Amino acid sequence: MGELRPKHIKGDTIMDRIFRAFLANKIDSLSETDQRVYERIREVDAQVRTGFVQKITKFDYELQLEVEIHRINRPYQKLELAHWIMARFGVSQAQAYIDIQMSQQFFKTFESKEDKDYARGMHIYWGERMMMEAHGAGDFRAASAFYKELSKVKGLHEKDHDIPDYKEFTPIKPVIETDASKLGFEKIENLEAVKADLLKELKGKSSSIDRMLEDEAEDVDYEDLADGQV
Repeated sequence: MGELRPKHIKGDTIMDRIFRAFLANKIDSLSETDQRVYERIREVDAQVRTGFVQKITKFDYELQLEVEIHRINRPYQKLELAHWIMARFGVSQAQAYIDIQMSQQFFKTFESKEDKDYARGMHIYWGERMMMEAHGAGDFRAASAFYKELSKVKGLHEKDHDIPDYKEFTPIKPVIETDASKLGFEKIENLEAVKADLLKELKGKSSSIDRMLEDEAEDVDYEDLADGQV
C-alpha cells in the first residue's frame, strides 16, 4: 500500500480532518473546535498510558486520620476515565465517553491496529510496567510470573508460518520490449538485409542436407535390408 498520506483521507468528519492534519503536520491549521477535540483525545490517550494513580492509605490513630502509605498505578476503568475527562475539560459524561472512543479510534488508526491488537498492545504495555515494579520491589517471583505471561501474550513461543499476505500482493505487469538494444544486445543495422542473408544461408544449408540424405539413400542395398542386414 505504501506510506499513508493526507490525500488518502477522503472523508470530512472531525476524525478525518484531525487525521489529515496530523499526517500533514498541520494541526495548527485546524479550526479552534477541531483543535480542542484533538487536545482532548491526545490527553486521554496519554492518561490511559499513564494509568490511574491509586493511593493506599491506613488510619493513623495518633493523628486520627487516613494517611497515605503507598501509591500504585493501574489501568483505568472506563467510568474512572470518563470522570477524569469531565473534571479536566468540563464536558458532559456523554461527551467524555465519545472522547474515549475517538481517542482509541484515532491512535488505533494511526498504529494500524485492530481492536484486539490494540487491547493486546495495552496488555503488554501494562504487563511490562508491573513486571519492572515487581522487580524493583525485590519480588522476583512476581516479576518472573509477569515475564512468563508476557512471553505468551507476545507469542514468542509460537511457530511463525511464512504465509504471504495476499492483501499486500501487487500483480506484476509484464512489459514487452521489442527493441533488443534496450536489453543490452548490440543493435543490428539494416535488419531486413541481415534477415534476407540468414534466410538465404539457411536455404542453402537445407538444400545441402537434402542432397546428403539423397546420396546416403542411394548407397543403401535394399537386398541386404530384406535379409535384415545393413
